[in-house]
Amino acid sequence: MIYIQRSDGTKASYEGMDEAGIMSALSSMGHTGVVIDKATYDTPPARTPAQIDAAKLRAIRAERDRRIAATDYMAMPDYPNKPVGLDAYRQSLRDFTNQYKANPALLAGLDVSTLAWPPTPA
Repeated sequence: MIYIQRSDGTKASYEGMDEAGIMSALSSMGHTGVVIDKATYDTPPARTPAQIDAAKLRAIRAERDRRIAATDYMAMPDYPNKPVGLDAYRQSLRDFTNQYKANPALLAGLDVSTLAWPPTPA
């Protein structure tokens, strides 16, 4: 088994081909590559700070969406006994996410699991 890291950063393993054949095949596809060891092949690429921040923002949005969805039935016009402050709560969830989107510096060092979300109306 030969492990290759292509010029575009992707990794591949080849079985049944020699190194020269692999490099020739890569070249015909417009790529170059270098032989790497199995440990390097198995190591996921390091994420950039921007990728880490984007993942945090996706996690915040997913939790926000879950919280909004949990109150969707109460927001229906025919729902009896709509909790006081429900509309404000749902808007505060939208605003909560937007503050991180508008100011990405807030994401630095943020542990998404410890966020203090707006309180759910009773």
